[in-house]
Amino acid sequence: REEFSLERSRCSDMRELGLLEGLFGEWKQLETLSLRFVPLTAACVHMLPNLQDLCLTADAAKCSPEAIEAVGACSKLRRLTLTAAPRVCGHSTAFTRPAQHVLQRCSSLEEVALSRMSLDHEFFMQLSRCVGGKLRTLRLDNCKWPVGSANAGAHQEARRNTEEGSMARALQGLGALQELEVNNCPPFRDGALFDLAAAPIRSLQRFALRNVHGVDVGDMALLSMAAAYSDIEDLCITADTNGCNSLSDAFLDALVQPELLPRLRRLCLRGFYGLTSEVVSSVRASRPHLVFQWAQLQPQTA
Repeated sequence: REEFSLERSRCSDMRELGLLEGLFGEWKQLETLSLRFVPLTAACVHMLPNLQDLCLTADAAKCSPEAIEAVGACSKLRRLTLTAAPRVCGHSTAFTRPAQHVLQRCSSLEEVALSRMSLDHEFFMQLSRCVGGKLRTLRLDNCKWPVGSANAGAHQEARRNTEEGSMARALQGLGALQELEVNNCPPFRDGALFDLAAAPIRSLQRFALRNVHGVDVGDMALLSMAAAYSDIEDLCITADTNGCNSLSDAFLDALVQPELLPRLRRLCLRGFYGLTSEVVSSVRASRPHLVFQWAQLQPQTA
C-alpha cells in the first residue's frame, strides 16, 4: 500500500507545489495521502486516480475549492477526512459545495469526517443519499448549520419550514449509518435526536455526541433515540467543560430494564451532574458487563 504524508505550518509558502506535482506524476499508484497546510491544485489531484484514503487540512489560500472538487474524480476513494482551517476563527464555507460534489461523485465512500465547516440542508441531503450507498461512518467536529429564527418574516418563515423539513429528513437518513460521531456542533440538540429516532432505517451501532452545551440534550430525546436503536453497542454523550444538569436519573432508571439498548456494552455520560450514585449503582448491578463512565460532582471542602 503506497502512502504519503506531509505537514507544514499555516505560514508555509507555495514553493512546494512544483515538487508535489513532480512526485504525484510519478506515484500513480498512491492510495493514502495526508496533507496539512500543503498547497494542492486540481491538477495534482487528477494525478492520483487510485487514491483511497485522503486526509486534508487546508485553508482556501493554499488549497482551492477546485482542488477539493477534483477529488470527486477519485472513484476508488473510501475514506475522506476534511478539516477546513479559516484564517479567522469560525467555520469555512469555501469547501462546502466542493465537498458536496465529492460526496455525490465518490460512490465508494465508506467513512467521512468533516471539521470546522459551515454546512446546510442541501449538504445534509447529499449525506443522506450517501448513506443509502456505502457510507457507514460519519464524524462531524465543530461544524455548524442554520437553525430557525424566531424573528423570521412570512417569506422567510415559509422557506425556513421547507429547509427544516429537508433537514429533518436528512437527519433521519443518517439513522442507516453504523457509526455517527458529533463533537461540539451546537445545532445538534434534542430535535436532532428526535429526528434520528424517527428514521425509517435504524442501523446505528455506535453513537457519540460530545461537548453538549447547557440544556441542549435531555431525558426525553435520549430515551426516544435509545428506544429506536436496539443495536447500539457504544453510546457516548458528554457535556462541555461547564457541565450539564439536563440529563437526570430518568434515563438511567429506564436503562435498568434489559429491553432498552439490549446490546449496550459501553456507556459514557461524563459531565452530566444530575445523575446520582444510587441509580448509577443500580445500572451497574443490572448490567454487570457494561463499561460505564460518568463523573460525579464532588462537594468542595474548606
